[in-house]
Amino acid sequence: PPHPLVDLHLRKMLAPRGRPLAEEGERLWYSDVRGFQTVQDKPRSETPATDTEEALKEEAENPASQTSSPSQDTEESQYDHIHQAPRAVRPLEPLSHLAQMLQMLGEAPGDDSEALEAALADSVDSMLRAQYRSSERARPSAENVSAALQPVMRANLIGWIMQTFDALGLDSAMVHGIALTMDRYCASSEGAVPQTMLENLLLSAACTEFKTEGLGDQSAHTWKRVLLHMSGGRVPMLQIFTFEKAMLERLEYVVGLATPLTFLRSLAMRMRREQQADQWLGLAAFLLELALLNVNVQHGAPHAYLAAGALAAALRVLDAPAAQREELLEDVALVWPESSMEVVMRCEEDLLQTWLCGKMRMLEPEYFYPMIEAKFSRCVRGLASLRPDLALQALREEQQK
Repeated sequence: PPHPLVDLHLRKMLAPRGRPLAEEGERLWYSDVRGFQTVQDKPRSETPATDTEEALKEEAENPASQTSSPSQDTEESQYDHIHQAPRAVRPLEPLSHLAQMLQMLGEAPGDDSEALEAALADSVDSMLRAQYRSSERARPSAENVSAALQPVMRANLIGWIMQTFDALGLDSAMVHGIALTMDRYCASSEGAVPQTMLENLLLSAACTEFKTEGLGDQSAHTWKRVLLHMSGGRVPMLQIFTFEKAMLERLEYVVGLATPLTFLRSLAMRMRREQQADQWLGLAAFLLELALLNVNVQHGAPHAYLAAGALAAALRVLDAPAAQREELLEDVALVWPESSMEVVMRCEEDLLQTWLCGKMRMLEPEYFYPMIEAKFSRCVRGLASLRPDLALQALREEQQK
């Protein structure tokens, strides 16, 4: 049934000019079909209904009074179009392990932040599905990106962003966001992007990322100073803003999309109380950063599956308990029902192969691998001594069974 609107501010906002949304003596109801409706309140009877016996006697003497008057019929008919048939109740869907963890967190939250996270328990699965759909709608084609920008040139640009952001202590999530924006722009280009335009493209993508995801909560002076540092003072701010406007128009102002690192952090959130959680997440993030240098690995599969493959590879290499990997695959199958385990395992294989190529100095450009390995050696103990070849062999044996 419809429910009454009680928010006075909403009434004022929705009121047409010259007339309030609900006049005195009217009630405001909301219908999913017809929107807001006003219904005249029925006048209350002035006769007190305290004596039940007299009321029954009067009804027996005047049976015609039991029938409703035409005015009452007209008045009641106003309710007919806003009352709807009850909707079928859908069965409860099973919850992911992340949602179950948030529910348990809500039973005894440690602080306000945990209580806020626990409030998302009922909606986190649907949020991940919505992120997946929006990510897939905008995922660029690896072939189109390679046609517009040479893979080696693209890897050089992204590697330079990695070095700069690492030196400035900025979050790696912004590197993934900038790379995705650049790739989407290149994929939408009809021909090759001129090399003279690449610097403007990179700075414009960084400018958008700073304002929407990274440094938007800080003063404009902060991110403008970072842009000037990135450009070495060679590119005026007005030129960056002009190109940014043209870039956003090309992308239809769709920015701030989920990246593989976004999905990785969501999938790994349930593991944060595990003792080795930082090691697992750090190694998975390392694999995703290597994937940025290879456009075919980066965009060859849905970004959500790439994140799942990175976490699965990290769990395999670090000999995590089998239950962790099983729960991960269960969450992937539950949150993204159309997913295929074969695609996730293929992403895991591609990431391990990319890692192995980097260790053998076969990843172009080869000089970026030592920098990325040194960066993640701070959070992953013994990263240089880990054996991706053994994990790759075990994965391929598992695929053959």
